[in-house]
Amino acid sequence: MESARARGKDAERQVARRLGGRRTGILGKPAPDVEGAWYVAEVKDYLKAPEVPYRILRQLRQTTPADKMALFVYKRPEWKDYVVCSLLKDFEDWYGVIKLIHKEG
Repeated sequence: MESARARGKDAERQVARRLGGRRTGILGKPAPDVEGAWYVAEVKDYLKAPEVPYRILRQLRQTTPADKMALFVYKRPEWKDYVVCSLLKDFEDWYGVIKLIHKEG
């Protein structure tokens, strides 16, 4: 069985490749897992991830017209803002090919 760390690194590589970013590879420091020209991402790959967002997005996708993107937006009462989720494939389809534009520091 693959370790959680190896699974996480693989997930980060996949997301970086698909979104045109790069892994930061910084363990134990406050930094995003993946950074692109216009975004930063914290990437998680859980064996037992909450199923609700995925289930809702898959269901919503069945009734979403081709010219629109399915979004799951949720909030808990104690939170000040909402969380917006989409399937990565839908995000890629909507925004097209994202090119790597990153300035090395």
